[in-house]
Amino acid sequence: MSAGEWHDITPWVSAICAFIALLVAWYTAWDTRRTRQLEIFDRAYRRIVDLEQKFLEASANGTTVPTALAWRTSFLNALEYFSLLVNKQYLNDPALLGYLSEAVVHWYENIFLPAASSEELHNPKIYPELKKLFWLARPQECSFDQV
Repeated sequence: MSAGEWHDITPWVSAICAFIALLVAWYTAWDTRRTRQLEIFDRAYRRIVDLEQKFLEASANGTTVPTALAWRTSFLNALEYFSLLVNKQYLNDPALLGYLSEAVVHWYENIFLPAASSEELHNPKIYPELKKLFWLARPQECSFDQV
């Protein structure tokens, strides 16, 4: 190839290289976001499971009412935090959310509701994210798709 021919192809090679670099950058950003979501999900889920395990151990050894109430508060606060992450779309991976949708409904119906005071049920400032997530994930909708 002569010098003139190389001069004609250089812009095309540059454009192709720039496009490939753009694709690599896009994939890297996508993968970083996905990894960050998995890390956030893992921390929130681990906190919930750890609290569940502590309650089961305490129940097996006999627990007092104040201990059970303290556990319930900690557990519901962990669920509120998880709900906030989902509702504000910090977590939006359908596979991760689908994994916990039935569990959120179960925890709401079996931990929150049975011991909920009238204040907890009717005050929109108490566990607002958990309530919102429950209504979006309950069996009629059966997923977090609408969050």
